[in-house]
Amino acid sequence: MESTAGHLTANNIPIVAKSMPPAQRLWGKPRERIMHLLDRSRRQRFTFLNAPAGYGKTTALADWFYSLTNAGEKAAWFAIDRRDRDSKCFWLNFHYAICTALGIDFVKSLGAVQSMARNEAILTMANEMSLSARKCGGLFIVIEGLDVIYGFETLEELLTLMLALSGNVHIILSSRVAFTKHSFPGFTIPDVSLSIDYSMLALTKQEMLEYLLDAGVEQVEEPDLSLLHDKTQGWPAGTAIVMDSVDAGVSFKEAVANLSGTDPRLNEFFEFEVFSGLSQEEKDLLLKTASLGMISARVAGYTLGDVDVDTAISSLHRRNAFFFPIDTNSGEYELHPLFSQWVMKKAQILSSHEQRLLNARASRWCLRNGLTTAAAKHKILASEREDIFNLVRVAYPNMTTAELMSITMFRRNIDIKELSPCFYLLAAWAYAYSAQLDELDFWLKPLHELPDELVDERLRLSLEVIKVKELCLASKFDDGIEKAHQVESRLAGKDFIPLKVILANCRSEALDQQGKIQEGLERHLEFASLTSDGSFPFLSSINSYSMAFSYFEQGNLKHAAQMCRQIQTSYAPDYVTCGAACSLEVLIDVLSNNNMEREQRLAKATSLISKRSNVDMFLDWCTARAWTYVSAGDIDKADAILREGMSLVKMSLGFIPRMAAVQPFQNHAMLMLLEGRVQEALASYREFDMLGLAMTAQSRLVREFVELSIVDEEEREKRLLALLETADSHECNLIAQLLMLEVALIYFERGQRTRAVREIDLCVSRAQENDIVAIFGWKARQVRSLLMVYLTTAKPNYKNRHFAQSLLRQDFMQLREGEEDQLSQAVELTSKELEVIKLALSGMDRKEISQELCISESTVKSHLSHMYRKFGVKRYSELVALASELGIS
Repeated sequence: MESTAGHLTANNIPIVAKSMPPAQRLWGKPRERIMHLLDRSRRQRFTFLNAPAGYGKTTALADWFYSLTNAGEKAAWFAIDRRDRDSKCFWLNFHYAICTALGIDFVKSLGAVQSMARNEAILTMANEMSLSARKCGGLFIVIEGLDVIYGFETLEELLTLMLALSGNVHIILSSRVAFTKHSFPGFTIPDVSLSIDYSMLALTKQEMLEYLLDAGVEQVEEPDLSLLHDKTQGWPAGTAIVMDSVDAGVSFKEAVANLSGTDPRLNEFFEFEVFSGLSQEEKDLLLKTASLGMISARVAGYTLGDVDVDTAISSLHRRNAFFFPIDTNSGEYELHPLFSQWVMKKAQILSSHEQRLLNARASRWCLRNGLTTAAAKHKILASEREDIFNLVRVAYPNMTTAELMSITMFRRNIDIKELSPCFYLLAAWAYAYSAQLDELDFWLKPLHELPDELVDERLRLSLEVIKVKELCLASKFDDGIEKAHQVESRLAGKDFIPLKVILANCRSEALDQQGKIQEGLERHLEFASLTSDGSFPFLSSINSYSMAFSYFEQGNLKHAAQMCRQIQTSYAPDYVTCGAACSLEVLIDVLSNNNMEREQRLAKATSLISKRSNVDMFLDWCTARAWTYVSAGDIDKADAILREGMSLVKMSLGFIPRMAAVQPFQNHAMLMLLEGRVQEALASYREFDMLGLAMTAQSRLVREFVELSIVDEEEREKRLLALLETADSHECNLIAQLLMLEVALIYFERGQRTRAVREIDLCVSRAQENDIVAIFGWKARQVRSLLMVYLTTAKPNYKNRHFAQSLLRQDFMQLREGEEDQLSQAVELTSKELEVIKLALSGMDRKEISQELCISESTVKSHLSHMYRKFGVKRYSELVALASELGIS
């Protein structure tokens, strides 16, 4: 580069038009919201305005520029184009724009810096601008097209100038590329900067309506306006195209209905303003993932194979190529609806073989990672080894390549008249696994209307199996199981393995929800035997998790934890099921009061949630987090988490499995009951009732237990015993143990210690087999007293005694201030015996105790003998050890 400022001068005459903003608009009015947004630039040194083409950047800046100049403010306009990549051209024209705005003699100013070194010239120009801006009360400089000089030396020189300016100079930089203050390596942009992106420039529905009315459009109805907003996502250029159609005599309603990404007017725009400027890697990424509604590095990587997709995705996002993040931190992106349609049409240039292969891989990824909603709504072109594809091939094996190629989305408005029954069944199963019953009914209807001669045995049996799934999704488990028995007899002796697999899966889940846990486990094992060759991994992972949850409800925590670990090892790519298994393992840790690995497991579940989740998994995660906070004593945090889950269920009724919906309501009710807030517990269930959903057998047991809180004591005992009998018959051992503990406490409060001790002995015996600890935190003060009586009077076996003693060492069992008198009541110690035992615990022997209490040594021995009998021990050392474990101090 030249060492002097000669590059700031050129023999060319400056291009005056580059310093002139577009002509002031003749119709319409500036958007007030955007004007207020740009006015915030008055408090900033730099403002970065970035959005894709067509978002009205230039119009908004021109409106604001004229508002400044009309108010007597000093403002300069400069439009960058490709010629400005040459720094000589840039500085000649930029210098002219600034001098014109400030009223400085351009020729004189230019001559002053002509012979200076580069940096000296830039700093001199900055000083001149700063001094002039101070005299006139401030200077606003609007620079359009910053992205044009990105990567060129001109940009570095401009940044050097910007950082040398005073706070009286406010620079607004407009660009199609997403720039922020962190986008310029080697330059530290001060904090006094503002970023405005496409989402802030997008038209709101109200602004869209005002725009249409100002343009003279009549009869703008709400449904049409909403449709326009949904199609354009507030993109002003999309609205302008509709306006062009209206001007050409088309009704507004028809113009909105006809708007699509394949419109010829948009074809040229997207081709030359967006697509042509992309690298080949970026173009390939868009074309080969065109059928997906969500794009992330993992999805694209699985679809495209060994390709550096991270770089391409980051570049597309930075380029603002109508490639927008779904939310801030998910790493997931989606295309603008109109651009998506355009790209999907352009993707047809791929060969049919390549397109089918790419979409097959993407669809298999969606299914195996539990993206059931995405799998239902977007293209599912599966290979011969895919689970659902296997199933539909049984129904109709003759689906042609042309039919596969015609599938774009599972939308109701596509032309489906010529598709085979295989496609209908494929769509129906996809919606069945995303629990969207309305869509399921829609896609099944054409199959039910087929003439009998077109329905062969395979298709008929497939419809029978999907009916079982439909009944279970609607919580009609009795009907579903009865239907499953009928279908099973028809499948006997036939080699329809995929249908037998699906049937076993449906029936086992129905039995689980009915409370027939053991029978359900047998069906789960039957399913596992059918898939022992490694086939149907998607359904196998679901089956394994259902088995783990059945073991959990049985109170068999060891088997449940073992299954959870097996799932995370065997089905690692299935993020949904692994995340649910990890959350269940956290719950097991809470119940076992195992703090060693709980935080790590919760962190793992959280990381799986952040990758991609469905509603079921999120609810499992909420439950695990909530009870972790409960165990740590943070009830308010647990309450907030469960309420978040309840809100999610209300918003997700269209696609949440009905048996999962009750979870947050049930857990919130139990939490409120634990805190003694009975009315709030009952209110949780009333909220659930308003949703009109059915409950599972286990959920009904929990609800009845909560409702017993408002029943009088005599009736409560009868209903508790009946409920306990029901829980035992259903093998819901976890809730049964809680009921058993409650029964024991009722007897204990009445003074019926013998019956109380008998019940607590049974409860402790069951709990120690599966290391269930947390339920004894229920009414911990009363349970502690009952356990002390149990240990000192019942003479339990070694395992039960050891487990009960370990319970008393738990944090939730420790004495609080003022509770010491409960100990003597529980073990029936006299005041003198209590004094003796406390001194013994302090380390004194018999002689030292007698001296301390001023009584004879024989009297001390007599007190100790009485306590030996009460505590069920034979030696002084055993008495001291047991008293210490009971918390006497």
